[in-house]
Amino acid sequence: MLVNLPARLICVGLSSALLISSPALASGPTTWADAATAFTLGPRDGDITPDSANSARFGIEQQGQQLIQAGAHEQAAELYWSKGIELADPVLIVDAAEAWREQAATQRSIVAAQTAIDRVQLALDMLYFLRDSASSASWQPVAPEYLGVVIDRARAVVTDAEALIAEIEAEQAAAAQAANAPEQTERQRKPAKPGTGLIAGGSAAIVLGLGGAGLGVAGLVLGGQAQADVEDPTVYEPEHSAAEARGRTANLLAGVGIGVAVVGISVGAALIALGNKQRKRSPTEASAQVTPTLMCAGLLGLDCTGAGLSVQGRF
Repeated sequence: MLVNLPARLICVGLSSALLISSPALASGPTTWADAATAFTLGPRDGDITPDSANSARFGIEQQGQQLIQAGAHEQAAELYWSKGIELADPVLIVDAAEAWREQAATQRSIVAAQTAIDRVQLALDMLYFLRDSASSASWQPVAPEYLGVVIDRARAVVTDAEALIAEIEAEQAAAAQAANAPEQTERQRKPAKPGTGLIAGGSAAIVLGLGGAGLGVAGLVLGGQAQADVEDPTVYEPEHSAAEARGRTANLLAGVGIGVAVVGISVGAALIALGNKQRKRSPTEASAQVTPTLMCAGLLGLDCTGAGLSVQGRF
């Protein structure tokens, strides 16, 4: 037993150093003093060998996997961690760190990711000690040929958790920026009310009628001026014939303008009234059709004396 004493003392020093350098982990389920005792003395019923460690962790890992499959990553991590400290098993501590890493990825938790980084350091120290030192033969929880595999797992936890922390911080920064940005709501165009088209058409018809009224008034004024020139005895040819031509043109403009004015205003008023009714009724109960009309005569239909709008529908 004296042969193993130096190695045991080295283990105590290692655990004590970890206690001092990692105060954030002192809140774990088992104190570092307990870890040092387990690490140094081993189980009371015999030495820790790879086979005995495998047998001891088998049931624990089975229970932890059931918790992980149920989504209870934190409970699985706490189970692995407490048993890893109790059994001085770096593999269970790596299992705990991996469970915290999965919790961080699932819940987007920086705290869980940082916990994984902090806790896995103990496993790395234990594994490096097993790999690089002439450790005690009474404490061999991992076979030498598997040390590299477990060390790679522990290092991967650190790398993945650090990348995860950076990713979560970027997500949180983007979310904060989006929350502080001015809210922009897209205006959705509401469907037009029933009868809106008829009211708009009626308004356009009234505008057209008013334009026709203006044209009719202008025609009357020009016609009056031309009539005055025709009746003036001092006006001779060719001015007299030109005045007659202006009079005919003015009369045509007046007739067309007055016709458009009467029809446009009448139709516009009817359409507006129909549109107002349609807003109170079903769209199928009221309808109207407006058609422009020219009043032309002659052999080729070129002698137009008026224009208007025809309205057909239910009022």
